[in-house]
Amino acid sequence: PQVDEPRFPQLISLVASTALQNTPRGEAVEVSIDRAGATHRVVVRDGGPAVPADLRELMLTRAGQLAVKKRADGRYGRGLALYIAAELARLMGLDLSAIDDRGKNAFVVSGIRSGSS
Repeated sequence: PQVDEPRFPQLISLVASTALQNTPRGEAVEVSIDRAGATHRVVVRDGGPAVPADLRELMLTRAGQLAVKKRADGRYGRGLALYIAAELARLMGLDLSAIDDRGKNAFVVSGIRSGSS
């Protein structure tokens, strides 16, 4: 898939700003680009604890934001940024996922082919 130049920075910005909002004071947000075979991926790691497995996919949907908002700590359920980011990724043929990275939360944008802008 070809990355949409205006939308791709918006996608990364939405994910990074969400990570910043949900990172505890004193913890860092890291953004990296990794090669995975013929594709690249952008990984945004925040300093907060990993989102429970049952909410990771759900929090990237519009309906899932309500479920996340009902959690006691309310992390990742303050707005629709993750849903919008997931939709932007889908429109570009990319994938946005949330993962547990050694007990910390991380978002991964994958499927970026070499040569894409």
